[in-house]
Amino acid sequence: MENEKICPVCKAQYYAHVSRCCDCDVDLVDQLPEDGPARDLDPEKTMAIATGTVANLKKLIALIEEARIPHRVRPIDGESTLELTPGTLFGIFIDPEDAETVAEIVRSQTLAEYPEIEKAREQLEAGICPACGFEAGEEQTCPECGLPLIIEEEGEGAPDEGEPG
Repeated sequence: MENEKICPVCKAQYYAHVSRCCDCDVDLVDQLPEDGPARDLDPEKTMAIATGTVANLKKLIALIEEARIPHRVRPIDGESTLELTPGTLFGIFIDPEDAETVAEIVRSQTLAEYPEIEKAREQLEAGICPACGFEAGEEQTCPECGLPLIIEEEGEGAPDEGEPG
């Protein structure tokens, strides 16, 4: 429809003036890709987004396939395809341009499966320990139960000792 935009992650429909999905926090698109052949993936320009056994990667592979993101799953670290075992490590490889979309899909799925994550984040921001409910204020560790009360955002980390914080 002309007067709608669609979330590429959850497929929710929005009015045309809306630019981001309120659930997935991703940019909306005018239309989803048609169910045709997926675009080609240049093996020279791929990046690994996850590694593990096939059993551990199945859920992520299904999410990527559902979103129709071109990808490859292949053994890593020179694993021979002639000697595959249940413990063989594989990597999921995608085009770097799709990395943010995959990250949004994973975030959305994680919050859908574990809604308590968002509640815990809200409690931490309010200075309340999500484990015991103690009002810890600005403390970095809950004085009541000992839980670390620090939220590290993506791309951030604690500064090394000797570095300015």
